[in-house]
Amino acid sequence: MSTQEVLQALREGALLVTVNNRLARHWRGQFTQAATAERALWNAPQILPWGAWLRRLWDEASWLDADAPLLLDASQAALVWQKIIERDDAPLLQARATARLAQDAWRLAQDWQISMPFNAQVDALECDEDVLHFQLWAETFAAECTKRGWLDEARLSAALLDALAAGSMVLPARVLLLGF
Repeated sequence: MSTQEVLQALREGALLVTVNNRLARHWRGQFTQAATAERALWNAPQILPWGAWLRRLWDEASWLDADAPLLLDASQAALVWQKIIERDDAPLLQARATARLAQDAWRLAQDWQISMPFNAQVDALECDEDVLHFQLWAETFAAECTKRGWLDEARLSAALLDALAAGSMVLPARVLLLGF
C-alpha cells in the first residue's frame, strides 16, 4: 500500500495500527505534513501503536461489564511478579531483575499459546530447576490475577478474542496494519 493510499484511507476515517510508537509518530507526521501542504482542514487521524489499540479495545469491551477484570499495566504486573518471586525459596540475588525476565518469558508463552505446566516427557523439554521455578511463578501469577480480578497485558489479546467471539465488542469498519 502506497503512502498516498494510506493517507487517503486515514482521511476517510480508517484506523491505522502500527507495530510501535515510533511508526505511529511517523504516520501522524506524514498525515499532518500532507494536510498542511493541501491547506485543508482535517480531523485528527486515528493512528495507534498495537498495544494502545488493544488497551482501547479492552476499555470499550469492558466498559459496561461490572465483572470485567481490571487491566494491569506492565509496571503493575512487574510488581506482582516481583512479590511472587520474593516469596519463593529460591536463593536469588536480584528479585527485581528476575521478575522482569519471568514477565518477558510469560509474555512469550502467552504469545505462542504455550500451556503450562510443561510436560517434559511430551514436550521434549529439559525441565531444569529454573524452568520448574518459572512454572511455579507463572501458575501463582495466573492464580493471583484470577483471585483478584486482574488481567495482564500478556493475556489481553486472548481476552479480546473471547470478547469479540461473545459479541461484547465491535471492530472499526476499516483497520490498516503497518509494520508487522
